[in-house]
Amino acid sequence: MFKPRKTTISELDLKLVRLGNSYAAKAGYPVAAGGTGHNKACVTGASLSTTPLLGVIASIIGSKGTVLELDGVTAGAANETTPVYYAYIIPSYLPVEYYIDLDAVSGTTTGSDGMCWLNTSATEGKLTESSVAFIAGTQGVVWSWGPDTNYDPTGFTIVGVISRHV
Repeated sequence: MFKPRKTTISELDLKLVRLGNSYAAKAGYPVAAGGTGHNKACVTGASLSTTPLLGVIASIIGSKGTVLELDGVTAGAANETTPVYYAYIIPSYLPVEYYIDLDAVSGTTTGSDGMCWLNTSATEGKLTESSVAFIAGTQGVVWSWGPDTNYDPTGFTIVGVISRHV
């Protein structure tokens, strides 16, 4: 999950976006804009290495604008044309640091326990620890400052910022 660590945003900074068809969304998931024909909705932010992240889901919203007390929801197959579910997202262009889960312990791949770029994992809400790239490498979707062992002594969580954003 992407959990805000340090933020100076307010409710007015959040953006309301429609969930993509059949998208299983949860608070803390990163999202991208839908592709051709689906660009009115946000979709999964999993397995991204070059696509910018739109933001991170802060809460799930119902069709009448009510914040639903749900951790997550699966939108229907026609949610883009007949919306039932939306999400408030923390836009990626805002200066927010996150605690972000990895799919393996930091340091498993040489250098992933330091400053580096990482990409999102196929497991929604996580980063691929082995996608590590350094300053001279290909920019990933997240810049990692490395693990915060005070927050998570296991090494499965890093502190990072979204680096490929809209």
